[in-house]
Amino acid sequence: MKCLIAFYSRTGTARKVARTVMSTIGQQTSFKCDLEELVDPTNRAGTAGYKLSHLEAAEKKQVQIKPTMYDPSSYDLVILGGPVWAYTMASALRTYVAKNAGKVKNAAFFCTYDFSGNKTTLQDMQELTGKAPIATFYTTTKEVVKGKHIQTVQNFVAALDQGMRAVAS
Repeated sequence: MKCLIAFYSRTGTARKVARTVMSTIGQQTSFKCDLEELVDPTNRAGTAGYKLSHLEAAEKKQVQIKPTMYDPSSYDLVILGGPVWAYTMASALRTYVAKNAGKVKNAAFFCTYDFSGNKTTLQDMQELTGKAPIATFYTTTKEVVKGKHIQTVQNFVAALDQGMRAVAS
């Protein structure tokens, strides 16, 4: 079973989570997994970058992202993840999903957030991919900083393994 984890991270929180997912998949399953970090060349640093990011997300804008390495159609499962911005997914992730939704055979989603918007973000991912997810999870930035997201990731990976076995049979 091949899986791709495609994610965007502005501050590094979603990157840490994506790497934890990849590591846990390697420990708990026989999946062969690749990691694709989506790169947005726009400067999103500081207050101005935060405000721009929030505005673009609220307007559900797609933005320029750098070319990616992996073709989602080559994978049995694509895990999509990133931060919550303005109660929805980050613009770079939205761009990637919009361009590749038709190539995704099976999907799973995760998001990182500070206060709220986690459930609407997962719903937006489902709507944009047109796929009911095999599994989902969300975690707060504080949980990630304290390492408290690990059990949630382990549960997510167990659900992925079970869900993909069901799909395969």
